[in-house]
Amino acid sequence: MANTIAVVVGVSSYNSRVFPCLHGAADDAQRVAAALVRWGVYAENIRLLVDQQATRSAILEALRVWPLQRASRGIRLIFFFAGHGCRIRDTGQPECSLILPHDANPADRMATSISLSELMSALARLCPEEAYLFLDACALRMDNVQNVLPARLPDADVLSTSDSSYMFCLVAAGNQSAYEDTASRTGFFTRSLLQQMENLRKGKANCTELAERVTKDMLSKGLPSPEFYIIGNTQGWPLPDLPTEDRPLYPYAPDVVLRHSVVGLLGSALKENREAPLWLWGISGSGKTVIAQQLRSRAQHSTYCSLPPQGTSNLSNLHLIASEIADQLPSLFPSGRPCPGPPSSTIDHVADKLPKVLLIVDHCERADNNELQTIVKHLAPKDIDVILVSQCEPDTSLPVVPLECPRLTLEEVEAFSTHYRISRSFSASFLLAASDGNPLRLRELIEHCDVPQIGISNAEELLSLRRAMAALARCGGYVDAALFQDVFSVFPDSLRRLEDTGLLSYSQDHYVPHDALVKAESEECHYFEPDDALRYWTLQVSAKPQHLWACRMFAQTLLDIGFRKFALPSLSLAVRSLVRVRDWRSLESIGELLVDNRQAQCESAVYISEELVRVQRYRVVDRITGAKRNCSLNPQLEDRVTLVESERAWWYGDFATAIALADRVVSRACDAKVRLRAEVNSGIGYFFRGEWNAAIDHLQNADSAELAEARTLGWARLILGTIAGLRGVDVESGEMLIQSSIRLLTQINDEAGLAVAWGNYGEISWKLGDYRTALSQLKTGLDYAASVDGVSLKLEIIRNLVHVALRLNGPSSPELAQWISKSEEIFRDEMGPTVQMQIWNTLATVAAYRDDQEELLSALRRAAVFTQNNAEYYIYTLGNEALLAVMQSRPRDAAERVREAFCLARVGSNLLAIRQLAGDLERFHELHPTYEMEEPLGVARKWLPI
Repeated sequence: MANTIAVVVGVSSYNSRVFPCLHGAADDAQRVAAALVRWGVYAENIRLLVDQQATRSAILEALRVWPLQRASRGIRLIFFFAGHGCRIRDTGQPECSLILPHDANPADRMATSISLSELMSALARLCPEEAYLFLDACALRMDNVQNVLPARLPDADVLSTSDSSYMFCLVAAGNQSAYEDTASRTGFFTRSLLQQMENLRKGKANCTELAERVTKDMLSKGLPSPEFYIIGNTQGWPLPDLPTEDRPLYPYAPDVVLRHSVVGLLGSALKENREAPLWLWGISGSGKTVIAQQLRSRAQHSTYCSLPPQGTSNLSNLHLIASEIADQLPSLFPSGRPCPGPPSSTIDHVADKLPKVLLIVDHCERADNNELQTIVKHLAPKDIDVILVSQCEPDTSLPVVPLECPRLTLEEVEAFSTHYRISRSFSASFLLAASDGNPLRLRELIEHCDVPQIGISNAEELLSLRRAMAALARCGGYVDAALFQDVFSVFPDSLRRLEDTGLLSYSQDHYVPHDALVKAESEECHYFEPDDALRYWTLQVSAKPQHLWACRMFAQTLLDIGFRKFALPSLSLAVRSLVRVRDWRSLESIGELLVDNRQAQCESAVYISEELVRVQRYRVVDRITGAKRNCSLNPQLEDRVTLVESERAWWYGDFATAIALADRVVSRACDAKVRLRAEVNSGIGYFFRGEWNAAIDHLQNADSAELAEARTLGWARLILGTIAGLRGVDVESGEMLIQSSIRLLTQINDEAGLAVAWGNYGEISWKLGDYRTALSQLKTGLDYAASVDGVSLKLEIIRNLVHVALRLNGPSSPELAQWISKSEEIFRDEMGPTVQMQIWNTLATVAAYRDDQEELLSALRRAAVFTQNNAEYYIYTLGNEALLAVMQSRPRDAAERVREAFCLARVGSNLLAIRQLAGDLERFHELHPTYEMEEPLGVARKWLPI
């Protein structure tokens, strides 16, 4: 049975006076919340946000995180909003609808409001079994209804099918204005909604009839007609069917004694030592994590992560910290994804936006000293409070402030005795001596069957407790208490006792067992088989596919025990969550597991290959695509694998193969989206071959907002914009297309695409002479390239930074030397032809500026090998040959090279190439006025206006 969770929002007053006050919105939210309670929704399951409470971040947090903390099983979500709404068109984007929170900025509504697509994305993280949206605001229309439900529906459009999950949205007036009754301080739509729900709930109600009744009522009053959208069956109803609905199961509250003095000591140590992280250490079971969590409960903003045991995670510890921060701070990261670039960029962002946020990193003893040095290096200088928790005293080389966790005092033992109802025949002094001040001593009492002290009255209860401990040790923890109990047949009382003793602790939105429990119980395999743990995580991921920790535990369990076919459906869901946090190494491990088990052509393996090829991790991609020859695929999967091979080819620089493979899919693909992806692959291949007109033909075929996926559309506009910009004929249109592609690729977090987009944008800027802007754009692109570890991507952007530094800072500048050094660090002779021709031509230009004939000649010889059959790149080889001819006192040959280069540029309408080469000639003449340059400069000045 689903648990009903409601998020109710009403905004009458706004920060900005541009938005007029609404008389009834906040009151309507109060009315809706009260009605839901009256109709059977538990008050503690309703999140009410009105006026100042209803900020953008608070609404997103209430939608993304809070419901997961309330319900341990499937969610029936109700979302009500009353306030201002609007329609807006951002540059290069289709018109979209926004709901305006209290802190909306009229000067930047797109960034400070919540679009309906963002609303859907927030719901997607919950994967509710049912979702009901009621929006009392002006100008709201769902142009693209998205399926955010865990069930697979036959189609993504508005449906009317039976036996499927359900989403219903009722909007006050569609694209028109919504109205309120100022006398009674209520919205007409909300009043009608509450009246009709009251009438219908007494019988066999459904939302289809609700929508029809509200529409009829509104039209009878001369008001705009509401609009409604349905995904799933037509019989859904948001209210619980009392009294049959079970009371929701909540995460157990940490039932431990609050050690006020120790928490206060920890807080004071943080305030007094802002310059370095605090290292809280103590023996196993001394209560370090519990105390840190108690301090966390006092912080306004906090995050917690636990370092995994060595060898059990493929994600670096710093990346793990960054992804956990992003997942736990929805106000800063609505998508749940870290910032692009290295993990330090996420930490910098948090320090800038939420100073004094508390970050707890547990189990630091699991990292070696080099890893700890890296973690401390990136956390220490930030304006955040950091507690590193460990069983070991810190190494003296670590710049941390050590604090040993204090043992229990006599007074605290007395409090523990009272709290846990330990027999009074044991004095507090005796307990202190017996436990040595260690809270985990109660565990030893359990093991020795000294049951009177912990309230266990018989052997059956003790057996149940041991069974719970074995299940936790086997699984490593759990997310959904009810599901865990169903799978392992454990009793809730056993879990509560383990939490009371500190053997089980709550971490953000899941439970983890103490190391001592895992160590003691891991060898007792007679209770459960390894497959039992995988079955639990399989069910858990299926229930909550957006739960990152569950997906990681599922993937790790699968890797530990080996492939099991029953896990395939959940694997597909988990893989998508791992892609969201860019855990590429885990995805590679899963891909290898599938290949080894002859599952290389299942949907999950194909999807992994699609994502890995985009971040240039080819080893597993080649294994998956290579397996295509040994098995038969359905046509759609075969087309997708062929496109992976095509993309692999153009990333490497084999454009002929890329085009041939993509054209094969274009000619046979039945699926429109796959065909458009193939058009983009062909267009990119032709673009890099210098055949820009052919590229435009293919890319324009793919530029279809109605049919294409966001990535396909983003890449099509990216390359179309790059061609328009580089040609220099319509730079403004080119820049608008690239801006549009950046927005599209940002929405889907395609970091490789964003690296290319910002890199191309920067290249256009510096060729137009705007070096400062280019520098900023290129560095943004470099951050994206670093986050996907794309070596050729990084090299291409660094190559453009060399060009910028050469022209902005001069041939002898340290900035230029720095970027050349970075390019030399990552350049390899075995890289593809595109990389080779670009880097050697760039180094040739640098050598010319430096008047170094030997280096210039060497670089030119290497570049010419690759550019002689590529018209667009051969332009720059000819330009460098012209500079060499000038240096060798052959001005006539130089003029001929300039003329030939400009002819090629004119054929390709590449005006920016003409400007670049002409600018190089002028700048070279300024740097080296003794060379005879009248003739080549005359040719350049003649051609430049063309």
